[in-house]
Amino acid sequence: MNRLNRHLLLNYKPSIDITLPKDKFFDLPVKVLQFGEGRFIRAFLNFFIDVANHKELFNGRSIVIQPRKADMAPIINAQDGLFTLCAQGLRNETQHQEFMIISSIKEAIAARTEWDKVLRIAELPTIQIIASNTTEAGLVYDSQDRIDKIPPDSFPGKIAALLYHRYQFFDGDRNKGLRILPLELIENNGDILRKSVLQMVKNWNLDKNFINWLQSANIFYNSIVDRIVTGYPKNSEIDQFQKQLGYEDKLFNIAELYHSWIIEADEQLQNLIPFKKAGLNIKFVSNIKDYFIRKVRILNGAHTSMVPIAYLSGKNFVKESIDDPLINIYIQNLLEKEVIPFINLSENELISYKNTIIERFRNPFLEHNLLTISLYSISKMKLRVLPSILEYYQKFNSYPPLLLFAFAAFMVFMRIDEHTDQGWFGLRKSERYEYQDDFNGLETFNNAWKSIDPLKKGEIDKLATLLCQNTTLWDIDLTKLSQFVSVISSYIYDIIRNGMIATLKQILRKNNLVRS
Repeated sequence: MNRLNRHLLLNYKPSIDITLPKDKFFDLPVKVLQFGEGRFIRAFLNFFIDVANHKELFNGRSIVIQPRKADMAPIINAQDGLFTLCAQGLRNETQHQEFMIISSIKEAIAARTEWDKVLRIAELPTIQIIASNTTEAGLVYDSQDRIDKIPPDSFPGKIAALLYHRYQFFDGDRNKGLRILPLELIENNGDILRKSVLQMVKNWNLDKNFINWLQSANIFYNSIVDRIVTGYPKNSEIDQFQKQLGYEDKLFNIAELYHSWIIEADEQLQNLIPFKKAGLNIKFVSNIKDYFIRKVRILNGAHTSMVPIAYLSGKNFVKESIDDPLINIYIQNLLEKEVIPFINLSENELISYKNTIIERFRNPFLEHNLLTISLYSISKMKLRVLPSILEYYQKFNSYPPLLLFAFAAFMVFMRIDEHTDQGWFGLRKSERYEYQDDFNGLETFNNAWKSIDPLKKGEIDKLATLLCQNTTLWDIDLTKLSQFVSVISSYIYDIIRNGMIATLKQILRKNNLVRS
């Protein structure tokens, strides 16, 4: 079977509905320097660029920099930067599957082996944007990094060295500054990257005029990106896709239909990236904080609240969880009554967003594993769920029953059964599940559960008090909140005695959400 590349497209006659690149796209100028070659950024940024190119609005391509390894760049180049994106999911309750050959990547360069080439790319006058999707840790300042390393170790170091080279090549021309758009999933990602880069250049004692140019001619933007991307399919699935397509694609990528990009941006960036005009789901805002809270508390908060309840009810995936009538009622009411009222955006917008989230959870094409979402649950519970609980208390001086049930279910989920050299493990009936979390946090939960008899209500009270007053876990003594410990303890005891499903049903009845 022939490999996907530009030559194949000359005689390609697809047997399925697929969007193909126009030949003129291959001659478009390079406007984006893209750090990251992974499945997310290709299904997100490169998709956005391609859609805008089809509408003749952006008219540009990207050069991909593989930041650390050198394995993917040759594969991308062997396919002339082309790859197939399959977007699939529900739209108005109907299943949709859309295929598109993405052509917005001109070439890929491995920074580790071709740093001199990366610096030469920085000399291109057509470059306007640096975009990145490294890791959250990738934005962190590294005091040991040096400009004479080839390349610098850290991502901020690479950006600093690249901008310094561009500054020197264009003799400090302010018009040659760049717009930097990090896509990393961290609050205030642009501010954090900007701070790290500035720390780097000051540590390197670079020219003060360069520092002035860096601060005045370049802009770092905060942004929030959202799209579930599952990437390359399993063996049986890829065989089926390639049979449909009629070619081999080593970079085949699968994503959900939904996509969202929110950027804290000025009018200049809006004109530079006309993605909204292209019909894409992008929003430019003056203050991104409320949108970050929206995503964390509704999307991420729903996931974190759902996982322990659904998993301990015998579910394994998000779709089967939200398809369960009891869990669906629970999550919808939790969001509408105990989360959404405390987010500073319009209620209609938030309800619409919530409905979109539920539809995404029900995507029949995605196998979103609950245990995958459970990774680092302790910090997720603190950052995604606890703030909604605290704001509810602050307003009503009483407890939110559904959120507290999620908190209690999480504590039962964290009942560690075994700790070995292979890891930490819980037990669902006779089935073991593994924790991936902070060591100290796991040890805290383990010690707490091992110190009590879970069949005695008084012992459960002791457990709840011990864990809730732990300020290392929560940054706050939760026992100070009215009825918090007594409600949590009661929920935990009922779950252990009656099971998760029966307890959930009981809580929904008590709150008049289901009939008796």
